[in-house]
Formats: sequence, structure tokens, C-alpha cells
Amino acid sequence: VPCVASTSGIVRARAVAAEASGFVYAVSMTGVTGSAAGDLAEAGARASELAEASGRPVAVGFGVKTPEDAAAVAAQADGVVVGSALVRRVEAAGADVDAAEARAAAAVEQWRAAVFNAVQELESALASRAAADRATAAAEEVVALQSRALTLSRRLLVAGGDITALDVLDREQALTQARTTLAGSRRDVALAHIALLSALGLDGEAGKSADS
Repeated sequence: VPCVASTSGIVRARAVAAEASGFVYAVSMTGVTGSAAGDLAEAGARASELAEASGRPVAVGFGVKTPEDAAAVAAQADGVVVGSALVRRVEAAGADVDAAEARAAAAVEQWRAAVFNAVQELESALASRAAADRATAAAEEVVALQSRALTLSRRLLVAGGDITALDVLDREQALTQARTTLAGSRRDVALAHIALLSALGLDGEAGKSADS
């Protein structure tokens, strides 16, 4: 495809066009593709003149950037060649794709962090519940032992055994303390259970447990 520069005279243009086997590429301006547009109306007129003189179809390129530019040239030329403007569109689309990929990667990282935090929260809640259950079981055993000790002390006191009322009072205080400890352990179990439900995403159930 021979090219005819915008500075070529009609004689030179005809000679170049004579070598064409298809169409002639008419350059609309001096400079490189992507530069500021020249006079596209004038370029279209030259293309029409060259097509009439050479008998070859003429396409105009260089400086055609917008649909309006293409329409202005196409009104007189046989074809319009769009190069740099198309490349810029592709590059802009590529930048959009890169930005979308970056956003997707950031979203994946946020999701991973959320999953990691959720797993850690769940493991912590399970460990807290297990510890609270163990503490409650131990406190229940202490209450049972102190209760039996108090019963035995009272029987010995009534039977006139080797025990005083003060000893019985000590046993009562020890049982009270054990029951207080057990109540605290059961409270810890309830709180750990609420935390576990929350870690599982069952916030509604957690609220019900707190109310009860």
C-alpha cells in the first residue's frame, strides 16, 4: 500500500498512486501518528482529488482521533484509517482491567484476613468454653465435698463428738465460699457460650442466651 504525504504535489501523488494494487494511503499531516490533528477537511479534499486523478481508492490516516474526525474525512475520502486513537482506547481499557484486578486482589486479601480472624476467634471461644466447663466441674466437686463435710460436722456436734460449734461455722463458711466460686464458674460458662455463638455467627442465639 503506497503512502502519499500531505506535502506531495499532485504529480508525485499520481506517480505513487500508479504503483498501488489496492488503495492509496493518504497521510493527512506532517509528523508522526498520534500528533495533533491537521486540517482534516483539507485532507479529505486532497484525497478526493487524488482518487479522481489516479483512479484508485484513497484512505486518509494520521490525526483521526474522534468519530467526528472520521465522519469529516469519510465525507470525501474512500476510507479512514484510525491508529493511535484506537491504541489509546486499548491502553485505557488495559488500565481499567489492571485496576479491576488490583481491586479483586485486595478483596481476596481482605477475605482471607477475615477468615483467619474468624478462625482465631472461634478457636479462642472454644478454648474459653472448655476451660470454663472444667472450672465449673471442679467447683461442683468442691461444693459436694464441703456439703458432706458440713453434714458430718453437724452430726458430730449433735453426738457430742470431738468438734465445736466454731468448727461447724467454719464448715458453713467454706461451703458458702465454694458455692460462690461455683456461681462464678457457671457465669463464666454462660459468657463463654455467648462468645462461642457469636464466633459462629449466631448473634441472635447469643442474644437469647444472654437474656436467659
